Amino acid sequence: MKAILNSLLFVFVIFGHSVLCAQDTKKAAKEKGPEYTMRMLVQDPLRFTKSLDVSTIKEVYAKTKAERDTTFTLYNSTSAKVMVYFVHGEEYHHILNPNPTGVSINGKIFNFYCAIEMGSRTNISNFLDVFEFSYLSRKYLCFFSYREDCIQSGCRYRCYNLYDITDPESPLAYSLSSIYGGYDSFGDYNFDGIIDFVRAAPKHPENAAKLPKEEQAQLDKYALITAYTFKEGTMTQLSEKGNAYYLFVKSSDEEMSKFRILEADWFMPVKDTTGNVAPKKPYFAPYISFDPKNPFLYDANGYRVEKRRFALHMRDYQELDGALDYCEELKKDGFKDVFVLADQYNRELTFMVLVGNYWAKEKAQEELKKAKGNNPEALIINIEKEFWVPEKQ
Repeated sequence: MKAILNSLLFVFVIFGHSVLCAQDTKKAAKEKGPEYTMRMLVQDPLRFTKSLDVSTIKEVYAKTKAERDTTFTLYNSTSAKVMVYFVHGEEYHHILNPNPTGVSINGKIFNFYCAIEMGSRTNISNFLDVFEFSYLSRKYLCFFSYREDCIQSGCRYRCYNLYDITDPESPLAYSLSSIYGGYDSFGDYNFDGIIDFVRAAPKHPENAAKLPKEEQAQLDKYALITAYTFKEGTMTQLSEKGNAYYLFVKSSDEEMSKFRILEADWFMPVKDTTGNVAPKKPYFAPYISFDPKNPFLYDANGYRVEKRRFALHMRDYQELDGALDYCEELKKDGFKDVFVLADQYNRELTFMVLVGNYWAKEKAQEELKKAKGNNPEALIINIEKEFWVPEKQ
């Protein structure tokens, strides 16, 4: 009997080992292909220079009821006079109504943001780091923080408030957000001699609902990486003929310390999970420019653009040529971001000419006054909705 039990135990051990080996082999097969880091994606990575320390904290007390007590925090920058302000008051709440904050650089006041279009200000009072660096003959100051006014998944984002202080008397302000936090977000990714920023945002696979349960539990590890370039106070997504350069990845952790590439159309060859060079897959599926059957947004050159939320509705045309001619007029009048959208819900097919493509309504409201100078009937619409209902102006 003892010999039989020992034999059965041996069989169970061997069987269990085989199952574990099979699982490990299956896991290894799934994880085939190299692991990348952000630093591996750039030819000339950022060489971090200097974290700034607080040099002085100054309290200024209100002299009238209309004023508020304010704390000024000075940093030991050698490039400019850098001072962050924090306004006190019982009416403020750290989430519902945050205390107003901002930064003064050589006497010029800037708000903090956590979005590329810098529409809605974000009041930030705690910083993960404040640092200066030089890159490609230019100097920068960066305030790096978590997003403080967030809820649930939005709390994964880190905020970068970046200032070009090459000319300290005329700083250029930029704002960025990403679920990846690190200095390797900056670099020259398209090899044009201008600093760029790579942004990571959560994105589920298209077949997410069909994935096994163990894979669905890891959906937070999937992300889309895109790139933006800085120039003269504006940020532009890097793209080729309307298709953004991108990487669709699955990371090893939520911090994206390492990741494997699933799909790509990048500036240099990269390997996917097959272990081979990833074939270029365009950001958008093939399309016909200005095709009225699709509710796509196009720029004046006919390239598809990712639809955001708000735009300024300028005019309608029943002929595409008329809409494109008006786009050229708007460009000559100084409107850079001009788009065409087919209104499929009108009684007759109509091509709508739009200015701007914004996430934040505040940004659309900023541009509305200029738009009304060209057309007094210009108004803000929500292009996310099925029917283009005018927004409250």
